[in-house]
Amino acid sequence: MRRIEIEKNDDAAEWMPGAIFVVSLLLASFLVVSINTNGVTAGIGKGEMAPDFTGLAHLPGNDTADWFSYRLYEHLDMNWSGNYTEGVFTIIEFLDTDCPHCWNSAGKISSLNSQLIDYGVADRVQFIIIAVQLPIDGHTSSIEEIVAFQEKLPHSGCFGDSKDCSTRPGDPHPGVYIDDLSNEIFQKYSPKGTPHYMILKPNGIVGWDGQQDNLNEIGIELTNLICKDGGDNQLCSQVSGV
Repeated sequence: MRRIEIEKNDDAAEWMPGAIFVVSLLLASFLVVSINTNGVTAGIGKGEMAPDFTGLAHLPGNDTADWFSYRLYEHLDMNWSGNYTEGVFTIIEFLDTDCPHCWNSAGKISSLNSQLIDYGVADRVQFIIIAVQLPIDGHTSSIEEIVAFQEKLPHSGCFGDSKDCSTRPGDPHPGVYIDDLSNEIFQKYSPKGTPHYMILKPNGIVGWDGQQDNLNEIGIELTNLICKDGGDNQLCSQVSGV
């Protein structure tokens, strides 16, 4: 294999512009990341910038085969003003359709969405549910199983292949489901297990990071964020006692 010898002028003339171009791209990428995150460390802890990801997504009501490319950062507002009365907050859940805890807590997501609708703030929240496949015996999933869990459709593979997905607690889930059966996003975020819940501010900064089985707290934490600067809606009026 021919090695590039920098001391040879001809080769150096060809190598140097290319090297400068590559370095320039790297610097530009670094600047974009720095601008987007305001210098905040990427991670899932409170105050960190949620890592970007791209995956195949499915919306409720679509056919099982209707999957589309979804990138997290395209659905955030990197220029958010910091005014909590504005912008869309993001709830992220990592789940495994064969996980008993995810099954038992499935009704709470649809219940939370119903309350947001009742309080008139459903447009202030988007749901992203990332379906993973934990390396545990009996946790074998598929895109058909993901959709069945999302929409409560007949499918016998949920809960470790022991229950029909149509019988899970709660109603069909809002928002997008992301296919992460490869666990790439799961490994990037590194939550301790499933279910795992997070709330992102409109610009992607983590406003709250929960642990397993703590969805009871997410409504309180979400309310605290939405109503931090007040707000002309029924939810914030109730919090302020108006």
